[in-house]
Amino acid sequence: MYTTHSDFEQKVFRTNNGHAIALAGNAKLNDGTSTNDTVYKLVKSINRRKLTIKQEIELVKKDISAKTGDNPVALLIAGYENGKQVILKTDTRENSIQDVSNEDIAVIGVMGVAERLIRIVPPRDTLCEIDVVEYIKFLNRTVAKMLEFSDYNPMVSEDCDVLVITEDNARWKTSLRRLDSLR
Repeated sequence: MYTTHSDFEQKVFRTNNGHAIALAGNAKLNDGTSTNDTVYKLVKSINRRKLTIKQEIELVKKDISAKTGDNPVALLIAGYENGKQVILKTDTRENSIQDVSNEDIAVIGVMGVAERLIRIVPPRDTLCEIDVVEYIKFLNRTVAKMLEFSDYNPMVSEDCDVLVITEDNARWKTSLRRLDSLR
């Protein structure tokens, strides 16, 4: 059975390495545990290790893939390694991990249904950081409102988490109640 996430569940996580891990999809795993709680615990484990971005997404995917069955979970991870932006995405139904680093994605906060809107985010060099954050929040609210008038179950909250990732750090620009640095 497919279960949606509540508005107050964390779906974007910041690692101590300044990477971000985001998830979308089924909120419950086959064993009844919460998907976001499972990822939260995996991020704590990642924080105790020195892993590459690819190793981080492989670890998370391997752990939850065996527990998702027919209800997939999409994963996106982003950060900087060796001075270069790295963005990887996958789905628990897929065997591969896609490198989408060359796509113009301003922030990791665009996930799930709103992922289709990534292409309309203006290039990073045309807006200042504050404007990009406001634009992402606007897109998220727009998708949430559109879903209210569609045949879909509401899958997007009007509130969203925005994590800005730069070469030197990752910092929350907006956050919900549960967000922390997982120390």
